[in-house]
Amino acid sequence: MSERRVTMVMASLAGATMGAPHVRRRDFAPLTGYEPVPFRMAPAGHQDLAVVWAYHLRQSRPHTNLSGTYRAHWNSAERGDAYALANLAAGLGLPLSGQFGNPASRRATSLARALFWGIRGAGKPELASVWAATDMSVDHAHDALWVAGWVAAATATAASENGSWGALLGLIPKYVPAGHPALAKVPEILGAGITQPASVSSAIPEYFNPASRAFLHILAALSGCQEQASRAMILAASLGHAASDTAAIAAALGAGLYGPLEPEWTGPLGQTYVATGFLQDIDPPATLTAYAELFDGDLPEATALDLHKHSAYAEVGPFQLHVHYPQGPIFQEGRHAEVDLTLINRESNPMRISPEWVVGAGLEVSSEAKPETIPPGAAWSTKAKIVAPQGVSSDQVIELRTEGLRLSLPVLATGTWSVIGPYPNQNDAGMSQSFAPEQGFDPNLKDTGRAELPVAWQAFSPDGPELNLESLFRSAPGVMYVFSQATMPAGRQYRLRIESPVPARIWLDDQAAQEVAPDHPCEIALAGHGPFRLMLKVGRQKEDMAPVLVAFFDQEGHLVRPARLAPTDDVES
Repeated sequence: MSERRVTMVMASLAGATMGAPHVRRRDFAPLTGYEPVPFRMAPAGHQDLAVVWAYHLRQSRPHTNLSGTYRAHWNSAERGDAYALANLAAGLGLPLSGQFGNPASRRATSLARALFWGIRGAGKPELASVWAATDMSVDHAHDALWVAGWVAAATATAASENGSWGALLGLIPKYVPAGHPALAKVPEILGAGITQPASVSSAIPEYFNPASRAFLHILAALSGCQEQASRAMILAASLGHAASDTAAIAAALGAGLYGPLEPEWTGPLGQTYVATGFLQDIDPPATLTAYAELFDGDLPEATALDLHKHSAYAEVGPFQLHVHYPQGPIFQEGRHAEVDLTLINRESNPMRISPEWVVGAGLEVSSEAKPETIPPGAAWSTKAKIVAPQGVSSDQVIELRTEGLRLSLPVLATGTWSVIGPYPNQNDAGMSQSFAPEQGFDPNLKDTGRAELPVAWQAFSPDGPELNLESLFRSAPGVMYVFSQATMPAGRQYRLRIESPVPARIWLDDQAAQEVAPDHPCEIALAGHGPFRLMLKVGRQKEDMAPVLVAFFDQEGHLVRPARLAPTDDVES
């Protein structure tokens, strides 16, 4: 294993440890070269996931099956991870696992795991970026994917003999999407990193999501480091936010470009590797030396995937499977769904396809799939429309059977709510007024709402735990009521979590209302498994409104989707 790789791994551990106390801090804290590294390394999810991915490579598994390894060996209840694991449990592979119904998909947490792919892919930046972006799509989406791609490509470049700061900057136009606001900010941030690091955070607009902000923090730290890896690490930690990840990345890149950290930074880490406890059925390395050895070796070849569509990839038998959901992996209005399926023959021999669709009771499938022989390397594609004339209240699995293979294609029932409104909210007074829905849910209610217009309860089917009500307010202040009944799987204890960007109020089982403050989550412990009657009152103000999150978690912090979510009673039960 090359000395440069080892120094980059050790620098990343020191950076993560240095940055850990400053995570989520929003103001600049001027750290200095005299700041001590905390005694012993700090555990971090991105470090443990390197252990998982090293195991994945030892098993000779392709990049399309990273989501399977993640589900089998990662048991984190951290925000974002919990949503991804719930999607994986429902049968959704990458990138759907990271993007579908995940309110934390743009987070910066765990971006530093791209270092693993970059160091393993030293000298091969494009290949490293493919693995890193695919990995990130398991539990992230949107900007986090291109940031991970750039970090991996930059790391692979810094880990090679030809690495330079100019080469890292030259990668930016390739990985930052054209027209992205972060691209226009790069010159200003590079200058601020050199002359006035304290101004970096204020130079980044508030609307930038955490992933793109982390990218700019890394650039600022490297531009102002004066060719010292330790200074890059300190600057990244000083900027706060995702400091565990950004300081790890800045330190590793700095070590690759300018040489190792001084012993006073790496010595206090100790010799023992400290894990998070999220690893499942994989033992962590005992020592830091053993951890560094995981970064030795090459990366298998991998092709870039389209990670921004409602798609899922996997390797199944002789085929690479690509499932695309044009309208998302759900039953629209609880009654219809579409699936586009592509099979690529990975074998050196022709493969025969004799498709047979199998669906559950109450479902109908229409498809023009025909038997065909697929030459080596060629693709076979078909489309299917699934209809549930009576509607569905639970997830369904559509099977395509062919030549001894069963390909399972999940289609989710996200549940339905009833909404009524908007009611007036002049000068934010609507939340203090009691409108007719507060007298109890009456599905036949006819009322007068905002601007003296008639309102009535209507069906509302979200894509997941996020309720995007903005279009219902029609770009004006108002009050909406949302109602449904949730029945959870039996045998566990649950808590309800509500996050709202605007003032909100929740009535649970017709009891006294609880207030939900903007950007301050409300959590309620639940007794039993329901059905729970949920009435939510939401007050939109003048500004555009982000979605409201209504999610259920078990006692271990794992996201659990309701077994049934509907405003009407379950007659069968």
